[in-house]
Amino acid sequence: MEIILLYGPPGSGKTTLVEKYIEFEPSSVYLSVGQITRNEIKNKTVLGLTLKKYLDEVVEYPPSLIGELVKRELEFIRLYKNKEKVIIDGFPKYDWEAEYFLDNFNKDSYNLSKIIVIDTSFSELYRRVAERKICSKCLKQFSVVDLKGLKCPTCDKYLTTRDDDFEFVLKRRYDDYVNSLSKTLFFLDKQKGKTINLDGDVSKNELLIQFTKLVR
Repeated sequence: MEIILLYGPPGSGKTTLVEKYIEFEPSSVYLSVGQITRNEIKNKTVLGLTLKKYLDEVVEYPPSLIGELVKRELEFIRLYKNKEKVIIDGFPKYDWEAEYFLDNFNKDSYNLSKIIVIDTSFSELYRRVAERKICSKCLKQFSVVDLKGLKCPTCDKYLTTRDDDFEFVLKRRYDDYVNSLSKTLFFLDKQKGKTINLDGDVSKNELLIQFTKLVR
């Protein structure tokens, strides 16, 4: 099974981009580690309670914890969804996770084919997240520009602002992302020539065209 790692700062539109792409590419699937961990925490699973403990203590998750979560999802996709390509967003995030990934994933039935980085400026990110809302029930994300009203079209629940979309939180997360990415890519660069940068300040359609050409 082919694996593509996707990187981009918070608010760069990774989720929207990949969801648009897989509408026309049924052989691909999107694995958002952030979405999975939020669901586990929201549903108060055994894993979710463990994740919440680290979150409350403001401590990074151990690589093995997230690694096992990703492995579980990949195995489910491989066995039951019959997909050829998995686009992973959110793991490995840090250099120590990158080492864990290379030791445990880039072998056997998994093949790391590309590492795609979406480069987006902070000013553009903040403009976008100011328009982003999330459904409190199904956790789907929407842009208020694309919706009529402030209710989820699926659940009919009011949309809210994500806790990590406030400016001071976004700036902290952006700085953390920039500082950690170079170290992460240093370890992943054992896969020579597989890292590709995209201009994230372009329009959604332009970015989708660039992304599609790379991933196909």
